[in-house]
This record gives sequence, C-alpha cells and structure tokens, in this order.
Amino acid sequence: MRLNPYQLQEIIKTRDIATFAHEVLGMPTHEGQDHWFKISNKPINILKPANQWGKTTAEAIYHIYQANCKPQLDRFRPDFDTWYRTRYQTLNFGKTYEIAKGVMEAILDIVNSNYLLPDGSFNKSLLSGWAIKGVQDAPKLPKITWWNNSDTLIRSYDGLGESFKRLKLAFISGDECGDIPELNTFLNGTLIPRTFFYQAPIHLVGTS
Repeated sequence: MRLNPYQLQEIIKTRDIATFAHEVLGMPTHEGQDHWFKISNKPINILKPANQWGKTTAEAIYHIYQANCKPQLDRFRPDFDTWYRTRYQTLNFGKTYEIAKGVMEAILDIVNSNYLLPDGSFNKSLLSGWAIKGVQDAPKLPKITWWNNSDTLIRSYDGLGESFKRLKLAFISGDECGDIPELNTFLNGTLIPRTFFYQAPIHLVGTS
C-alpha cells in the first residue's frame, strides 16, 4: 500500500511523531523515543542516551516527519498550494561527513522499507516508492530531495558550518556533538541564527 499526499495530510494533522512512525513508516518505537519526540521541540534540545538506545533511528524518524509534514509552517496558516511550494530545508550535521551520513542512511532505509527490525523482518513504509524524488550522495553536500519541495541536508561542521551559514533551516540535528571542540561557538554563531525564521528546534545528540 502506498500513501498519497492527500492521505498523508490527514494523518499528519495529529502532529504526533510516534503515531507517524508507527502508521506511516511501520517503525516500532520505545518509550524513551516517544518521550523524546514529545519534548524535543524547544529551541535547543539535548539527547545523550546510552549506546544502542536508537538515537540515530529516532533522529531519522524526526527528519522524515519534518520533511513530509513541514510542521514549522503551521504558524503561517498556509493553504495547500503554498504549503506544497514552500522550500523547506532541514539539516543533520556531524564533525565529519561520515558521522553525519548515519542519519541519511537510516532515512533511506526507513522510507524504502529496508530497515531491519529486531524480529528479523523489515519495516513497511507507506512512503516507499514515491516520497523521495532524488538522492545526492556526493562526497560533499549530500542531500535527500522530497516530493513536496523539502530537502534533508547532510553536512560536516567544517569551517564552523560554512556550507550552510546562509540558509534558513526548519530543523537542525547534530550527531556526536561531544566530539565538536567549538560547540558553543558553533551553536551561537552558526546554528541558532539559521533557525530564527522558522522558530526551529535544534537537537544536539551524543552518547553517554
């Protein structure tokens, strides 16, 4: 079964990410992830769980939700045509591109129903086959292009984020942020200014 954009709009009206994960992506989530989805819409959010908690999976789900549902447009009350046409970019960064691309790989597996679950089966995504329109997997500046003019950008923090300093971003996540020595400068000088227009959340993720 595939979900067309109009059916998707009905599901996303709940604005519940766990429900989106279960019903649209066919992804099970645990209580910790569900709690994170509910509380992580503040300007700055910090996630530092133990290994194997599923932080990369959780952030991949969050990016898929952001790209397909465009929740940061809600305050503008757009009609569907405006909602559809508005360019909407989110970002996952890491100290290196290899670290940052972990979320990208999880996004592609989840959307294409290739995510291996603990019981040995694969998830069943209703977005498979239509929601992703293009994947740019170049050594630098990789991104995923979606059906509704959304882009998921994958970047390193080289030059304190010089590759995305001019962008307006609707959601930002960073992986293994504890490995970034100038995180405070990077956060205040680069990340926060990118979120002003959309009043977007920032997720700083690491491992305890």
